[in-house]
Amino acid sequence: MPTHFLPYEQLPFTNNFIFCKVLSHNLELTRQLLQLILQIPVREVKLSEAEKAVEPTPASRGVRFDVYAEDAEGSVFDIEMQTTDDPALGKRMRYYQSMIDADRLERNMDYRRLPRSFVIFICLKKPEHFSENLPIYRFRERCMDAGGLELGDEAEKLIVNAAGSIDTAPQELADFLHYLCDGTVRGALPQAIDADVIRARRSKRWRNEYMTYEMEIHLAALRAEEKGLEKGRKEEREEVIEKLMKKLSLPREKVEEMLK
Repeated sequence: MPTHFLPYEQLPFTNNFIFCKVLSHNLELTRQLLQLILQIPVREVKLSEAEKAVEPTPASRGVRFDVYAEDAEGSVFDIEMQTTDDPALGKRMRYYQSMIDADRLERNMDYRRLPRSFVIFICLKKPEHFSENLPIYRFRERCMDAGGLELGDEAEKLIVNAAGSIDTAPQELADFLHYLCDGTVRGALPQAIDADVIRARRSKRWRNEYMTYEMEIHLAALRAEEKGLEKGRKEEREEVIEKLMKKLSLPREKVEEMLK
């Protein structure tokens, strides 16, 4: 069935369209958000590309990053908004990391040239296999036989858990998590983000872009329905999903959600 969209004037920051527009057009907000999540100094952020697509070979599966940025030191940041459950979240992060490396390392380039990188997923729902309820989960490669020994690949993966124990988070992070969960505007960063969200809703150009995007999703879903897509016809379902992913430049989970 076609996806149901909110009216453009009601879209929140957690909507993927608004999320990408706000962060890609206000790099100071992106810098502040990265500092809040990473708890390290971040300066002079520039956008590598909004919703950048990477497809190493025609036969491989491509990735479309939500917000793909880098700082003055050359560190690379991928920031993704995840609004639904994803049992394969860990492996998705692993693949996204590999796509960053493939995008950054040119043929015959020394591996030491690979930049420090961060893959960040902002999740509205707690990953189902995580027993803890932390507000942020940080992952680095460490030796299983010597717990303090790091691999030194300078690749980090972070999950911001909006459904986590907000009370255990520092105040600025707690304010941001509340904003994600229920739209409560409290604290400097949520206030700045919300002001830009309001400005984005007033943009006629972005509204038209969103309406076009909405129409494409509805038409694609209707075409899939007209093809007689049935639950048991796995081969046909896979064919339709792959075509929609390529046509609309959407990740697999969003296409599958659209076809539910």
